[in-house]
Amino acid sequence: MDLINNKISLIGGGVSQSSKETKTINRITLFTIGKCFLYNIHYQDDVNAIPNPVLDYDSNTFIYFISRDENTATIDWGDGSEKQEYKFSKLDNNLGYILGFRSLNCDFYKAPESNFGYILSTKQAWIPEPPKEYGSDGNRKVIITFKTDIQHFYSSSCKWSEFPIIEAPNLQYLTLQGIRVQTIPFNRFAGMSDLISLNIRSSVSIDKSITQFPESLKECKKLTTFVAVDVFDFSNLEESGLRETIKQMKSLQQIQFRNCNLDKYIKEFNELPDLRVLFFGTNYRFPDFSEVDKINPSIIQIGTGSTWGNGTTVKKFEGDPTGWMEWYNKKGMENVNYVEMYSNYQIMDLEFLPEWIYEARNLKTLPYDKGFRYAKTSEYIDTYINTIYQETIKHPMSQIDTDGKRNQWYGLNLLCWEKAEDCGVRPSGKLQAPTGFIKGEDNGNPTTGLEKIYVLENNYNQKWTIKPE
Repeated sequence: MDLINNKISLIGGGVSQSSKETKTINRITLFTIGKCFLYNIHYQDDVNAIPNPVLDYDSNTFIYFISRDENTATIDWGDGSEKQEYKFSKLDNNLGYILGFRSLNCDFYKAPESNFGYILSTKQAWIPEPPKEYGSDGNRKVIITFKTDIQHFYSSSCKWSEFPIIEAPNLQYLTLQGIRVQTIPFNRFAGMSDLISLNIRSSVSIDKSITQFPESLKECKKLTTFVAVDVFDFSNLEESGLRETIKQMKSLQQIQFRNCNLDKYIKEFNELPDLRVLFFGTNYRFPDFSEVDKINPSIIQIGTGSTWGNGTTVKKFEGDPTGWMEWYNKKGMENVNYVEMYSNYQIMDLEFLPEWIYEARNLKTLPYDKGFRYAKTSEYIDTYINTIYQETIKHPMSQIDTDGKRNQWYGLNLLCWEKAEDCGVRPSGKLQAPTGFIKGEDNGNPTTGLEKIYVLENNYNQKWTIKPE
């Protein structure tokens, strides 16, 4: 039988059940499909494709492993060929050692100027190993055995015939980004006592969403981050077991249940003493906060997954006339520094600011970049700029407001353009000092959107991200 983190695995598929291993092993088994080791969910077996440099999801599929110490991996490719040994590369800034593989035969992630996010000790950008091509279609079991512990396993945009078998007792970070498999056996994580972060984002891949929250996760005593996107179906909340289990996971600091049919802020979130980040909700549905008077005071980032309209149709939900997510009003937003804005289209009352913005005295970032994605005229974004401008100039040019509390308008980060989409419009005018402007003393007389941004950036230390010229 196999030992997974010193526990007997109850999951078959891919690992011999006849051996009698008793020592700690470091091994990951991957179940590949197609003509290549990594099946790219965007480009399939076309290893010579070039990733689109703009769109979010057209990317180079890759996996990597990070080890704290020097390490090597011996790989059985599952095709009868001789096993190969690979040496990990040393990372910069004492981040450990890394080994990885990519699916496309190009040395970059999305565009020629991009990289895979890591820098080697040589100061060169890290590049995963080139594609492994089998030459013929087929399902294969690839066994990767490590000489010593790995702490991080990351996978981006891969499709597998089965969920990986992970036998890594000291694994701390598991990220499966854009995974496509039939099922996710959560009981495999029960023995991962050192797991700190579990991030699973499916890519319309699971035939049937998981309706029961895995009780086995209670055994992951060190788990601080749990991200599950398009994984669960909590539409039958009371039967899902979510309430009973989540309140016992006291170490959680970040929860993301995006598109999991959880539209309610459950009272159990308030029983997690260290919860800092919470994203839940389902697009096109109102979130329900009726179970609590106030959200958990430890929360500093929040998002509720609601959008309106769909590309060509611009509309608002009845009951939310401003589009500013007013369900946050009077819910205890004073500690929140980031509120995710989900309004993707031109449907917000930009001459209006909701009550919760004034309550959020620690607000640092207002990400409304998606709100201007389909803007056709500068007049729309100018209205938003003017609303922020008129409110900001009521306050001092300093971090402390007139009441002695933090001035949330000073140093505010405002996102109005998204590079990945590269659309929308630029505000009116030129980014220049208006007539009468004196830095730190006088705002002058700004008349265009860009002149107002100039004042806000230079006298109030705000940072605006806008469409470039």
